Order: sequence, then structure tokens, then C-alpha cells
Amino acid sequence: MRPVDHLENILKKGSSRESSKAFIDNYGEEQTSAMCFLIANEESYSFLKIFNYKTLFEGFGYCLARILRPVWRQRILKLSPNATNVNRLDTSIPEQKLQYIVKKLLNLKKFCDKHPDLKTLHHLESGPLTAPPQAIGISGLYDALVRMTDAISFILLMLEYSLPETIEGVDLSTKQTIANSNFDQLVTDMS
Repeated sequence: MRPVDHLENILKKGSSRESSKAFIDNYGEEQTSAMCFLIANEESYSFLKIFNYKTLFEGFGYCLARILRPVWRQRILKLSPNATNVNRLDTSIPEQKLQYIVKKLLNLKKFCDKHPDLKTLHHLESGPLTAPPQAIGISGLYDALVRMTDAISFILLMLEYSLPETIEGVDLSTKQTIANSNFDQLVTDMS
């Protein structure tokens, strides 16, 4: 059983403080926080309240990294020649994997939108005038979550409308830019 499944069982059963503490001691606060964000249900939300803002920031970052790891440094497109076009470009990541990633991202976004206090806990901990650096960081991570969800969703939409043929119709410069782009650039490169 995966650790995240074990934690979900602990949370569903409302297990004792001892079993919760043993889990945190075994996996650490940041990893446990990340698993709570991955589980993204009411039990995990209640459990997240025991962590400080720095731990939530780290956990959110780990969670987002786990979801995006399969695509993060991957090229968006790859050469996929067919009988009529030897320079045909298509997605480098299978559509099913992209759909799974978007599903996970949307679940995390929905969870954060349902519980916006997860993004504003710094006001409770340090007062409204002195927000820790993580306060800006978690907002930035949430923005990256939204941008990456939108970007991958757009690629999936383009697949429905025959992405390879659409790319064939753009000018050479744009085609080269797209062909040389990675998924991480969708949210980190502002050009």
C-alpha cells in the first residue's frame, strides 16, 4: 500500500492521535502535508490545520511537483512522421497521461478554491502586516497550478481539433518555437 493510501485510511477511520503522530514521525510533516493535498478531501483539510504555514508551503510544492513530474521538463511536441508528412509534429506525452494530470491538477485547484484559508494562513500566524516569504510562494505555486492546468487543457483541446494539422499551418518560426518548447516553459517563461 502506498503511503498516501495509508494516510487516507487513517483519515477516513478517524484513527487515534498516536497513529497520526506515528505517520507524521515516519514520513515527516512536509511529506504528510503533500499527501493531504493529494488526497484533497474534508478529512485531509482538517488534518492540514495542524501544520504551520511553512509546512503547508512545502507540502503544496511537493504535491504540485509530484503531479507535474511526468511532463515538467518534457518537450510539448515530438517528431511523429506519417506517410504524407515526414516533419509532422504531435504531442510527446500520450493524451491519456495529459488527461490524468489535468484531472489531478483540477482536483487540487478545486480543493484550494474550496478552502481559500489554506492560502491565507500567514495572516493568522504572523499578523496582517508581516507575511512570511512562503505566503508569496504558495500564491505563486497556486498561480502555477492554474496556468499549467489551463495550458495542458489547451493542448488537450488542440488534440481534439487535430493538433498536428494545426501546427502544419503555422509559419516556420512559430513552428520551431513550439517544437523546441517544454511543458515547464508554459508557466515559467513569460515570453
